[in-house]
Amino acid sequence: MRDLVRRLDELCDGVPFQTSWYLKDWATGARADRLGDVPVPSASTRKISILMAALGAVHAGKLALDQPVTIEAKYQDNDSGTFQHLTPGFSITLRDALVMMIIVSDNACTGLVVDLVGLADVQRYCEAIGMTGTIHRFGIPPRLGPDHTLAQVTTTTPNDQGLLLELILRGTQDAAAAARLQSTPALCRLALDILSWQKLKTRLPSLLPLGTRVAHKTGTGARGYMDAGILFKDDRPLCILTAYTERVPVALPDGTPGFAAAAQLIGRMARLGAGGEAERHGMAPESPEIVVLDRRIAPVELARLVQRFFGDMVKYVVDVRQRLVAIGGELHADAEQILLTRGSRQADLWGANYYPGRGREGCIEFTALVNVRPAQGNPSMEIESEAVRRAVREITFELVGEGDALP
Repeated sequence: MRDLVRRLDELCDGVPFQTSWYLKDWATGARADRLGDVPVPSASTRKISILMAALGAVHAGKLALDQPVTIEAKYQDNDSGTFQHLTPGFSITLRDALVMMIIVSDNACTGLVVDLVGLADVQRYCEAIGMTGTIHRFGIPPRLGPDHTLAQVTTTTPNDQGLLLELILRGTQDAAAAARLQSTPALCRLALDILSWQKLKTRLPSLLPLGTRVAHKTGTGARGYMDAGILFKDDRPLCILTAYTERVPVALPDGTPGFAAAAQLIGRMARLGAGGEAERHGMAPESPEIVVLDRRIAPVELARLVQRFFGDMVKYVVDVRQRLVAIGGELHADAEQILLTRGSRQADLWGANYYPGRGREGCIEFTALVNVRPAQGNPSMEIESEAVRRAVREITFELVGEGDALP
C-alpha cells in the first residue's frame, strides 16, 4: 500500500489543482487517504447518501419503491439529467426516480426524492451512520460560480464517501452492516445495482477495460470534478476509491481543458488503485497490445504494433531511469500503468509517439497527456526539458528505432 500511495500522490502532485482521495483494498483491508477528512464540495456524489436515506425510509415503511411520484415543473429548474427537458406532470415510480437520480444524475428526481425523505432526515441519516464530515444543504443545487464558499454547497469528505460505499458493499451480504444503514441486504443489493448502472463513465471507469464493473456516482461542480465508487473484477470487489478535485482551472497552461485533465487524473488513479489486484487477476496484464522493451524490438513486431491502432505511428512511454520502454496500445496511460506496476517511478516516465519512416530527426513526437506535471516543471503535454528529451531520444533509438521504414 505504501508504494501505491506514493504513486497516487505523484499523480496528484503533477496537476495544478487540489486532489483528495480515499482508497481501500478490499482483499487486504488496507486503507489510505490524501486529505481524506478535509471537506470539499460534494456535487452529485451526495446522491449516494440520498439514495440510501430513501431506501432507509422504504425499509421503515415511510415510502414504497412502487409508489407513484410526479415530476412537477418546480423540480425542472436545474442543469442536470434528462427530466428537466420533458413536459411536467408525468408520473413514475419512486424506484425509477432513484435509478434516474443516480445513473444520469437527474436533479428533477433528486429534488423530488429529497422532498419525500426530508432534507433534515437526509442529514440525520448521514450523521447516524458516521458521515460526520457531510452536510446536505438543498435538494436541487443553486447555480453558483467557482468563487462560491463551502457553506453555500453540500459538502462531504473522501473518507465519508468511502465509509458509505463500504457499508453498502458489506450490507449486501451482512444483515448487521445493512442495519447500520437502516436497510436490508436486499435493499443494499438494489443500491449496488443502481450504482453499477451508471451511464456517466468518463472518470473512474475511463481507463479500465471496457465492461469493467464500477458501482459509482460522479459529480460535477462549479470548481471541481469527482467520482466515488467500487471497482470490481467480474463480481469480486477490488477496491473502493473516492476522488475529489478542487479549484480546477478552465484550462491548463498548454490549453488542455481543466475538466479533461481532472477526468484523466481520476481515470489514472483508478488504474493504479485496481493495479495490484488487476495484474494478478488478468485485468491489466502486459499484453500483445503493449510490450515492455529492455532490448531492441524486432522490426516485424514494431510493424504489428504500429498497425494495431494508428497505422502510421505507435504510442510509447519511456522510463528514463531504468531505460525501459512500454510501447503499443491506444493510450499512453495504459503503457504508463504497466511500467508503474513493474516498479517504475512516476517522475521517471515520459510519453511520446514514434513515426517509422521519418528518419532520426522526425520520428519522435514528444507529446502525451501523461507528460502534464507542473510540479516537475512540465506544464504542457510536450516534454519541455531538453535533458529529458535527450534521454527519451537516446532510449528510443536504442530500443525502438531511428526512424527507418518498416518492412
